[in-house]
Amino acid sequence: MSRSRASVLIALAALLAMFWLAPSFPLVVFVAVLIGTAIRALATPLHERLGLPEMVSVILVAVGLIVLLALGVWLSIGPLTAQALQLRDALPGSIAGLEARLETNGWGRWLLEQGDGGWLSGLNSSELLSNGGRVAGVAATAAGGVFGGLGNAVFTLLLALYFALQPGTYQSGLRHLLAPELQDEVEALFAELGTTLRYWLAGQLFSMLFIGCFVFAGLWLLGVPLAGLLAVLSALLGFVPIVGPIVAAVPAVLLGATQGLDVAAYVVAMYLVLHVIEGDILTPMIQSHAVDLPPALLLMSQLFLGAVFGLLGLAVAAPLAAVMLVVVRRGYVRDWLRGGAPAPVIPAPVFPPPPPVGKPLPQALPTTPAG
Repeated sequence: MSRSRASVLIALAALLAMFWLAPSFPLVVFVAVLIGTAIRALATPLHERLGLPEMVSVILVAVGLIVLLALGVWLSIGPLTAQALQLRDALPGSIAGLEARLETNGWGRWLLEQGDGGWLSGLNSSELLSNGGRVAGVAATAAGGVFGGLGNAVFTLLLALYFALQPGTYQSGLRHLLAPELQDEVEALFAELGTTLRYWLAGQLFSMLFIGCFVFAGLWLLGVPLAGLLAVLSALLGFVPIVGPIVAAVPAVLLGATQGLDVAAYVVAMYLVLHVIEGDILTPMIQSHAVDLPPALLLMSQLFLGAVFGLLGLAVAAPLAAVMLVVVRRGYVRDWLRGGAPAPVIPAPVFPPPPPVGKPLPQALPTTPAG
């Protein structure tokens, strides 16, 4: 076995051991690489067009993103609190109105008669208030499971900032883990991976923009309050496939319930349509054009990584599949299966030229004398 292949096998063994000992650590590092790539891509125009130093451009972009995030949270706290209080006061009346409407037709009366005294008849305001603590506890647990790990988030952001400030240092360190004869190949691989991640981020940004516009238009037409804020939240959570739209739908449905349970039902239907369009049609098609990632491979990677690593694996399934596809194409297929040779070129068949117009066809093809 050559020294180059031995170094590659050692690196793969170290990566597999890392996944076995700390499964989430490589994925967290990969998320930091994604964020660092995004920060670097936003900082590049500042460096090239304004002539700012690279470090200053990266720091300006990072600080700007943090300020925008903090400003969005600060502006949304007050309206969300007011709408939550309005929801608390309006939800019992909405349920009573739904029960009255169900009693006006046969299937509604049958539905109310199911169970002990009807499943809606017990949902009065006193029981809702008495069960408020239990519901709040469940909601807090769910929110903690989804948005928990503040320490990991801070660690990831700091790691992303370091990657964005000095990407060459870490790329050089990774190159020196492999054999010297692979240095040029690994450098070309890193360049292609950077391009792939930037194109993936551009495609994902377009998909998130579509989600935000779709949600804003639908909620505005339905008269749901805070349509703009809910649209931004849906766009941001759209970064996480499958689960993101579901989490974003919860506050939208609750705010829709302040306008009536029929509006809440329309909001649920809107998010279901969005989930199908964005998750199963739009995003696979965009990524197949942005990074040459087949839609079926994207869905399979989401299913596999989501089942193995949970929400974090689901979030990084698409860019990780794009990265692995580039590595397999450049490394395994060319260097291992073909021994470093390029793809074989099959020559086109050569036919004798057609005879001139007006001349008879030859009886037989001319033969070359032996020797």
